[in-house]
Amino acid sequence: MLILSQLVVVHAALQSGEEFWSCAGDGAFWHSFRETARYLMYDELSPLRTSLGKLAGLLPVWQLQESALADPKRVKEGYACPTGEAFLMLLDILLVNNALVRENMQVGNNIIDTQPLFKTLAMLQERVPSLEAVLSSGWPLFGLLAILQEGLFGLGRLAAQTQSLIRHWGTMAEVCKEAWPLHTALQTWLDAVPAPEVAMPPLLPGTRLQALRLQQQLAASPGLCSQDPGTSAAVQLLASGLFNEKESPQWNSTGWRNEYGKLRRLMEKAFKTVSWGRLVFTGWPLLALLHRLQEAFVREALCSRVDRYAYAIPSRTDPQSVWVCVRRASDVVYERWRMQGFFPDCFMIVQTVRDLLPAGCPVLDIGANLGGCALMLAKDGHPVLAVEPVPVLAGLLRASVERNGLQNVEVVDTAVGRSSGSGSLQCTHGHSATCRVLPLVGAATSAAAANVTTESLDSILHARGWSQPCALKIDVEGSELEVVQGAAGTLSRWPHIFLELHPYELRDRGSSSADTFDLLLRMGYNTFESPPCGTKVSPAERPWAGNGTYSSARWVEGRPVPNVRLPRVADHCACERECNLRLLAPSGQFSGDCRCWDFDAVAGDCNLYMSCGRGFSSLAAAENWWAGELSGNWHLWRERKRVALHCEWSQFQGMSPLASALTRARLTLPRVGRIRSRCPRASTFSTATPESSNLALHPVLERPSKPSAVRLYWKLAKGKLTLWVSLSAMPGYFLALPGTIEPSIAAALFVGTFLTSSSAQTMNQMIEVHRDARMKRTAMRPLPSGQLSSHEAARFAAAAGALGLVTLGIGTTSCTAAVAATTMATYAALYTPLKVRSPYNTHVGAISGSLPTLMGFTAALGTGLCVSPWLPHAAWLFGMQTLWQMPHFYSLAWLHRSDYIQGGYKMFPLSDESGMETAAMSKPYLAALCVLPWAMSASGAASWMLPVGAALPSFFWWHTLKDFERRPSASTCRRFFLGSLSYLISMLVLFTAFSRASESSDTTDDVQGAANKDRGVLEPSWRAYMRSCLLGACPHEQVCRDLLHTCAQTGGCPLAKRHPGSAAQ
Repeated sequence: MLILSQLVVVHAALQSGEEFWSCAGDGAFWHSFRETARYLMYDELSPLRTSLGKLAGLLPVWQLQESALADPKRVKEGYACPTGEAFLMLLDILLVNNALVRENMQVGNNIIDTQPLFKTLAMLQERVPSLEAVLSSGWPLFGLLAILQEGLFGLGRLAAQTQSLIRHWGTMAEVCKEAWPLHTALQTWLDAVPAPEVAMPPLLPGTRLQALRLQQQLAASPGLCSQDPGTSAAVQLLASGLFNEKESPQWNSTGWRNEYGKLRRLMEKAFKTVSWGRLVFTGWPLLALLHRLQEAFVREALCSRVDRYAYAIPSRTDPQSVWVCVRRASDVVYERWRMQGFFPDCFMIVQTVRDLLPAGCPVLDIGANLGGCALMLAKDGHPVLAVEPVPVLAGLLRASVERNGLQNVEVVDTAVGRSSGSGSLQCTHGHSATCRVLPLVGAATSAAAANVTTESLDSILHARGWSQPCALKIDVEGSELEVVQGAAGTLSRWPHIFLELHPYELRDRGSSSADTFDLLLRMGYNTFESPPCGTKVSPAERPWAGNGTYSSARWVEGRPVPNVRLPRVADHCACERECNLRLLAPSGQFSGDCRCWDFDAVAGDCNLYMSCGRGFSSLAAAENWWAGELSGNWHLWRERKRVALHCEWSQFQGMSPLASALTRARLTLPRVGRIRSRCPRASTFSTATPESSNLALHPVLERPSKPSAVRLYWKLAKGKLTLWVSLSAMPGYFLALPGTIEPSIAAALFVGTFLTSSSAQTMNQMIEVHRDARMKRTAMRPLPSGQLSSHEAARFAAAAGALGLVTLGIGTTSCTAAVAATTMATYAALYTPLKVRSPYNTHVGAISGSLPTLMGFTAALGTGLCVSPWLPHAAWLFGMQTLWQMPHFYSLAWLHRSDYIQGGYKMFPLSDESGMETAAMSKPYLAALCVLPWAMSASGAASWMLPVGAALPSFFWWHTLKDFERRPSASTCRRFFLGSLSYLISMLVLFTAFSRASESSDTTDDVQGAANKDRGVLEPSWRAYMRSCLLGACPHEQVCRDLLHTCAQTGGCPLAKRHPGSAAQ
């Protein structure tokens, strides 16, 4: 219990952070709602930069959402976003009474119903008691309440209901006369409209002096203004020195952070006794003051130095939440940050760096834009060099770095090219992510074009003293080839590359994406991860309709890949997949070096080409054709044949390239566990300059050899999943086996189950091979990747299935073989086709996946199971695993929902973007699983230790579900999925250890001549033997035997004592 209480305290402490109150981890809706509300409420002409008139823009959002007032329990019990729910409820109140507030009706006509407001404020006090939390969250709650307060007091300060308000909230409202001069000065300052570029206008002269004098009076006379709690809060804020009376503050990073910390501490002290109700129903304009402070310190600070309309947005926690400076302008990039809160490409890059690369290794971000990738990588602890040629974007990125308090990011505002020089920067209006740097010679000039300097990546790193990176991201809108050509030294040690290819822009410059890809292969890169099939729609003025995938077009300068005869393919995505399988040099069964393709949609013919020329003259219009080349986001790296020890990256810094290469070579030993101490220490070797690097010294590695046949067939059989299936068949055999364990029968059961499951999994992949090819998670399986043919898979499925059934029929019982055949048939013939037809396929698959649990019982008892006392146990285990599979596969489907949608599957979680429906669907199954052990123990089929032992895994799994429900994300869903695995393992072990059955024996009494029934407890002989061996080590038995001397009669251990009528089988 102590551990559980500590976990609760830690969990609450984690929730109290800035990310929790901003709802950064609570889904896309709350992020877009928060930022849309702030964006639409902004009014440059209003003193508070927000007004009632601007709230009309929130009407569509409000009308689409169910009123929060309709279900207050939804908020009170801890729904996902407490600050967002409170904002929605207050908005509901304000918009319902919008006409009354606008008309500023007289006291006598005041008909506003204040009960919803009371309920909302009470909820707000309960769920969000800290004003400092609201300040740092970014939610414009203060501004909304200030509008509400002003409107309500414009109606005569609710004079008609003053008594009821006083009874509900206590003494309130009136400003004491000693504070009137300060109140007037504050109201005058708040009524002045600040300049657009001013985040915090200077305070009126003498205001702070008035506050200091009143503060002294309050300290000298504790009873002074005691009926007006707003006075004390206003005095502490205005006397603190946060407000400058001469000029607006020009904060740098350190100054802003110090002042912001001071403000947060001051708010906690000043508003300690001021509830939300007293804050609203008072004569002090404290809500307006807090709104101005929030806008100045949280939203506009540091960002507005770059652009007067710039402000900060908290990103979603996928996987880290950062503050990003954006502009209040019509731009695709800014709008994406407002509506989505993150870039999926950056999420993939951060996750890959986190999973594959050493902690703290340097990363380069070439084409950083607003810094979505750079900021998250830096927050993970990686030093980041971010290069961005657009001046305003580079300035916003620097401000974001300061806003997040990061010290490991360096921003360089230059363009990266082949060598030092200059270029023409040209940006598309309304899309700051499409800025291109073109050569000055021959570049079409426009009014928006500007000259920028260009440098090679090698020279940028050398001039700034940066060490070799472990990864770099390249997104340069058509300058990919020039960047790679100028990075020979940087790429000499093969850092991971996250490259976005823009074939349209490359062809516009007389090149192609194949040129960039071929250059990287010559540098030594030999492994890649290709993007999923897709069509990027380009602007209408460009020919055809795609950037890398062109509709109504075919290649006229293509050089075909030799020795390729492809059968008809289903669509252009399948044709693209065939080309991606042949990107590397010819090896094994594939002819290589494919760089482009075209597809005849009528005939189904797919043509592969080694090259397709440069420029757009290589393309010709052709109806019902598709043409494509390398495009999209690629991940490239160099695969080594040996597994290297991952030492800390900083230990390699400062070495020469030769010394580092030799050190790494020593670390690539087969027995990694014995060379931990061989990681290099800090060295004083000098680093070679980029100019000393020679590309010719780095030979091109051959394509990685094809995996062994054993590994391929293991993947084809889904070896890990099949192993789980085989293990689930064993508890029934060990439990119901009469007599001692027969190793031959146990081995036949395990091997036969493994073979039949392998056959079923292979047939499943044969049916779904085209769908697997569309999914990133399954595209590299043996069949969709072409490593095994369909004929080889069919032969393996037939052989494994037949051999498995024969093994089960001869080695165990014919009944076991029949159950295995039923499992194969239901899995391949029912469940697999149903996956693309109905979302109820999971229910069918759960039944098919639970049938192997019966095979253990039938292997031990055969058809005698039907009359055996172990029949209820077999039914219980079957039902438990059937129920378990539902939330298990729901979590898996939600975690990979984009992949399943790409594959065309139908599952309930795929339409659940928020994750709430998936959590709700899983709850009944978890509740049933929590009850099952108690029901089994109550029926006498298991000892009381089964429900006691099941409590811990059940609690852990339920906790992961609640965490996922509260904050739906990939990380919480993955924990929920892993929790299901730990639950199943625990339950199988507990079931085997604590299940029991009863048998009846008839005895004849000579005196009475009647049959009496004596019920004994059946127990496997192996378990009775283990119990007898463990009794000597049991503390209960030792205390009972040595001190009480009563064990011989009663038995001392409650866990191991034997029933008087028990009989070993």
